[in-house]
Amino acid sequence: MLTTDDTDREDLNLLLHSFKISRVLGLIADLGVADKVPSDGHITVDDLAAACVVQPEPMLRVLRMLAALKIFQVTPRGTVARAHPALTPVADGHSRKPSSRGPLLGWPRVMERLGYA
Repeated sequence: MLTTDDTDREDLNLLLHSFKISRVLGLIADLGVADKVPSDGHITVDDLAAACVVQPEPMLRVLRMLAALKIFQVTPRGTVARAHPALTPVADGHSRKPSSRGPLLGWPRVMERLGYA
């Protein structure tokens, strides 16, 4: 009989769902979220969503997913901060070229990028 401890189960779960994480990270990069989150402070989800031209509730869901991966921090009051040091060079002026796909306008496009449309 095979036994699997919790660490092995978590590793397998991460492998099975890593494509979703990659797509969400691509979405966040396309939106320039790291560029809009202050390197030494917080921004509200509403302000961040407005700056990215998306709706705040879906933005909050995506940020909470990334907070679980310790990429962003999301407070109960609805503010966001960077949690991962790899975001610092991106947001401090070393951003990649802008996406040729244009800005993301609203939740339908977000869902399409996540593969749900």
